[in-house]
Amino acid sequence: MLDYDPLLGITEFIHYDAQTGATFIETVEDETALVEANKAEFNSHVTKGWGNGEELDPKNRVLRLSATKVADLTRRGVLQDPVKLMAWADTDEAIPYRTRPGKLKGTGRMV
Repeated sequence: MLDYDPLLGITEFIHYDAQTGATFIETVEDETALVEANKAEFNSHVTKGWGNGEELDPKNRVLRLSATKVADLTRRGVLQDPVKLMAWADTDEAIPYRTRPGKLKGTGRMV
């Protein structure tokens, strides 16, 4: 183990590959509390449910992301592009990070 942040629940491990001499850092975050909070908020909104074609205005905050997910989406170029962000927010991968059901519309700048 390289580092542990108890406040954020992030642990960093350092790995060394003896065959190649490569060293890399793995970041692991316990997202259990975040996912449970998102699920509770998602379920608290009275709607017809996920995937029914309902549209939400992006001015409502519909995503709550962990630090490692922000880093992942930044690395993939999703957070820098509002159109990609809106498309990603409607995928199965984004469901644990959604705080509201429905299909998104708009530019995604405030998601």
